[in-house]
Amino acid sequence: MRRLIPAVLFLAGCYRYTATPHTAVAAGTHVRVVLSPSPDSTLRAILGIATTAVEGRVVSVADEAWSLSVDGTYKRRSTSPQDRTNWAGERVTIPLSSVARVEERFLDRRRTRRAIVLGTVGAIVIVRLAVLAVEASSGGDDGGRGTQLRKT
Repeated sequence: MRRLIPAVLFLAGCYRYTATPHTAVAAGTHVRVVLSPSPDSTLRAILGIATTAVEGRVVSVADEAWSLSVDGTYKRRSTSPQDRTNWAGERVTIPLSSVARVEERFLDRRRTRRAIVLGTVGAIVIVRLAVLAVEASSGGDDGGRGTQLRKT
């Protein structure tokens, strides 16, 4: 159990996005594509009118377009600056003419390490409190009567 919690926290690690040149993107790279203010009308019909960015894994790279397995899109709405919509990995072709900026996803080791430490400490505290609660509810103290053997 003690090894499971850090493993789960590591897999759910903390990521950051860093701007990268279009030419540095290869198939398999996880990216956030920030769309230009007026993206291709076909792309707008697929992603939605107010979509500002797309996150996903690059499936293929061509001279004029990329194919992405989409994890999520961000839309601009009047009530909040950014809203994320989760996708199930659908493939979308994004023309490079509709791309304003590309950001590559990297594991943020410092934040992930901090999350693992805090998660592990939190789990230990919860387990200890649960053990104390069980001991307290079962009476815990038998006055030493159950610990000695009698000779007959």
